[in-house]
Amino acid sequence: MNYILRYLIINRLHLPLNSTNNLFDMKRIDFYNEIKQALELDDKNVNEKTPIHLSSLQILSLIAFTDEKFEKQIKIVDLAEVKNISDLMTLIGLKNFTD
Repeated sequence: MNYILRYLIINRLHLPLNSTNNLFDMKRIDFYNEIKQALELDDKNVNEKTPIHLSSLQILSLIAFTDEKFEKQIKIVDLAEVKNISDLMTLIGLKNFTD
């Protein structure tokens, strides 16, 4: 189901969000692939241990990515602590990722 339809169903019907109907669950492997594109990472195999060093353009891309995919507004100061993909996933919220 697309995000817009799910958004309308949840918000218009006022259904509570919980672990079974979280709109923004993403498989870890899908996240790795999407974050690789969003940040234009050169690594072939992106995983939780992949280090990231964010440029100003990557920071903007990451803010837009997390807002679009997870409806999570992250702050630039929080990104200063991000050293690898695992840190980023923790910042977004581990509950948003499935195996």
